[in-house]
Parts: sequence; structure tokens; C-alpha cells
Amino acid sequence: MRSNVITIMKKEFARFFLDRRLVITTLLLPGLLIYTMYSIIGNSALSMQSAKDGEDQAFILLSVNLPASVERAANNNNLYFEPAAAETEDIKRGIIEKKCDALIVFPPDFDSLVERYDPLTGAPAPNIEIFYNSSSVASAAAFEKITVVLNDYKYSISNKFDINRGDKAWNLITAKEEAGSIMASILPMLLLLMMYSGCMAIAPESIAGEKERQTIAALLVTPVKKSELAAGKILSLGVMALLCGLSTTLGLLLSLGRVISKAGAGIDVNIYGAPEYLSLLFVILSTVILNVSLISIISAYAKSVKETSTLSLPLMFVNLLIGVSAMTSSGTSEGFYFYFIPLFNSVQCMKGIFTLDFSAANILLTVFVNFAFSCVAGILLARMFASERIIFNK
Repeated sequence: MRSNVITIMKKEFARFFLDRRLVITTLLLPGLLIYTMYSIIGNSALSMQSAKDGEDQAFILLSVNLPASVERAANNNNLYFEPAAAETEDIKRGIIEKKCDALIVFPPDFDSLVERYDPLTGAPAPNIEIFYNSSSVASAAAFEKITVVLNDYKYSISNKFDINRGDKAWNLITAKEEAGSIMASILPMLLLLMMYSGCMAIAPESIAGEKERQTIAALLVTPVKKSELAAGKILSLGVMALLCGLSTTLGLLLSLGRVISKAGAGIDVNIYGAPEYLSLLFVILSTVILNVSLISIISAYAKSVKETSTLSLPLMFVNLLIGVSAMTSSGTSEGFYFYFIPLFNSVQCMKGIFTLDFSAANILLTVFVNFAFSCVAGILLARMFASERIIFNK
């Protein structure tokens, strides 16, 4: 039996690895494209955030009746106002036309009004008017920064108490916990979808493709048991899908890790060691084998590769919903019975691995359950191979 399974696996490996274009498009390009795409998206997001925060950006700001006290506070935050030389309405038109970024208008004798103001009287407080254009990135960023400066100034002149003053570490989260929580909120969903995509790129062609080309009949008449054929197909496709999954995982980890390290002040994502990566490898392997087994069943039932893609949509949505659950839930599920649910157990394990809060027992249980369901799928696939009605679409 073992020799027949190995022979089938060799046939599948030869079909895959001897096709240079298939190897490039399935193994190399996904990881490279994922790395490039997320690096570009991450760098673009950082650039947009920097522009929004007003970093390294000179605004065109005009003022009316700007008091010296507020001007000093603004200058300390790299905000510089020019006295308005035109009528207010003309400046407003300039903001609409994006010729300048903001106009701030203070009431005359602002400092004296503030000093005399008593909130207990119920009278309205001195009002500052800020005109801006939210359709302009620079104008919107200028408005946000001016508002922050004015709020800080307001609290500085009427402060009654402080919260967390000083340089103490008020947030008691550790650097590892912070990095792990970020990775756990993003990666499980992306990895699950990438693994599913890798399986879909390989599995349909092996079974539905042979049905379309009518070459599967020659394979079925050979003295090979249907169980051996199913095992050989699933194992070989699992290995190829695993290589594809590892390629995308590597590209994902490298790109997101670099972006998070840049975006998070002092956050180091290089917190994982051999136990975490080895556990992740076993979880990915069992998940890939399970997805390949399920897609193989769908592929054996379908009449063509195109129909396989259509019939596999519900499975894709299941992967998507389970992946989204990792983003919407906090922490890992404490009940061990959750690890008996295929695919969901993989997401829970990945969250635990990325947050450094996992147990070997849960990992082993997940791998066992996924492989057990894969074996059941393999038995079903073998019976489908034995059915002429299914294989020859009668």
C-alpha cells in the first residue's frame, strides 16, 4: 500500500514541480506579492498618518487678533500664524480654493476676557472660530493640530488637577504582550485565507482537471486501491499547499512585522522563538491538509475546475467567518471543547501562539482533530473514486 501511495504522490509532484510556470505562480509569486502589497499599503498608511498628524508639514495659517500667549503655545508645537491681511470672507474663499489651510479668529482682548470669565455666571465663554476645509488633507490636519494646541492651552490656564503626570510607565502592558496582541488581531484571519487560497490554487486541477481531460479513467483502472489513490492525492496536494502557505506566511510575517515595528513606537515584533514557530508549522500543516481534503471532495464531485471554484464558495465563507472571529474576539477560548471544532481550533491556536499564551495540549488536540477529520474526508473521497456516477458525471 505504501509504495502505491508514494507512486501517486510522485506523479502529483512531477506534474507540479516540473511545470515551471506553476511553481512560480503558486510558490514564489504569492509570498513575493503579499510582501510587496502589504509593505506598500503599510508604508502608504504611515505616510498618510504622518500627513494627518502634520509631521514635517508647513501649513499656511492666518489669524485675527492672535494673542501672544496662544502664539507662544502654537510656536512650541511648530504652528506659525500670519496676521490676516485681507477681509475674512476673502480668506474663506482662499480656504475653499485650497490656497491656504486655516483661519483662526479670536475675540478682541482675548486674554482679558478669559481672565474675567467665571463659568458660575452661566455666561458663554469666549469663543474662538477656526475655518478650514475638510476636503483638503493639509487643512484637516491643520485644524486637528490647532484644536489640540488650544485644548492644551485651555487646560494649562484652568487646570485643577492632573492625570498621570510625569514619566512613569502608566500602561503596565509588557512589550511582548503589546506586540503579540497586535499580531494576534491580524495574522490568524490572513493566514487562514492565504492557506485556503493556496489549496484552491492546487487541488482542483489535480482531480476536477483530470476529470475534464478524461485522464482519471486511466488512473482508476490501474491496480491501485481507491483508498491509496485518495491518500496519495491528499498527501501530495497537502505538501504542495503547505509550501504555498509557507511562502505567503513568510511574506506576511516579514511585511507586517516591518510595518508594525515602524508604526508602533518601540514595539518589537521579533518576540517569537523555535517553540512558537514549530507550533505554528504543525497548526498550518493540519489546517492545510484539512482544507485540501475538503476541496478534493468538492473537486471530485464537480464536473470541471470552474465548477469546483463555484461549489467551494461556501467553504471560503466558512474560512472567512472563522478568521474574522479572531479579530472580533479578545483572547483565546478557555474551554477545551472549542479545540474539537475544525478550522476554529486552528484560529484559536494561532491566536494563542501569537500572544505567547498557548499550551502544547491544545496544539496537539487541534492537530489530532484536523487530521482525524482529514482521514474521514479521505475515506469519503475514496468512495467517491469508486463511484462511476460521480467520476464520469453520469
